[in-house]
Amino acid sequence: MNSLNFRVEAAEDGTGELFLTVDYQGFSGSSSCYVDLISLREVAQKFALYPIPADRSVRLEGGYFAPDMKSLAQTHLHISAVPIDSIGNVGLSVSLAVPNDEGISTYKASLNCEFSVSYEQLKDLSLGLIALAERQRDEYSLAL
Repeated sequence: MNSLNFRVEAAEDGTGELFLTVDYQGFSGSSSCYVDLISLREVAQKFALYPIPADRSVRLEGGYFAPDMKSLAQTHLHISAVPIDSIGNVGLSVSLAVPNDEGISTYKASLNCEFSVSYEQLKDLSLGLIALAERQRDEYSLAL
């Protein structure tokens, strides 16, 4: 099945590990990142915006921080949305990487995909991620 499959393993301190597996026409990949569940909920709400801003500001990402702790030195999970035409199609970009802990500038493996989705699918993504952040469910899948 062509899908994005999310899972959260929540900790008691309000954080959790967000796992994402992409399965699409024979391609697949998995990665994870640690998230603050309140921040995950806030970002998830942005995926329901209409119209989606064209600047890719609607995004969820996590990984290893740079030494300044202001940006990521290595991104392990990235999802962003951008309008791709005037009739309601949206590009959903997904990047996954498996970190190489021996040096934070390289990956063991990575996968980059772009999917054309509808605003209805983005709303479903938003609601699914909110349910994960609020611990209403442990898993969520978005059909592509």
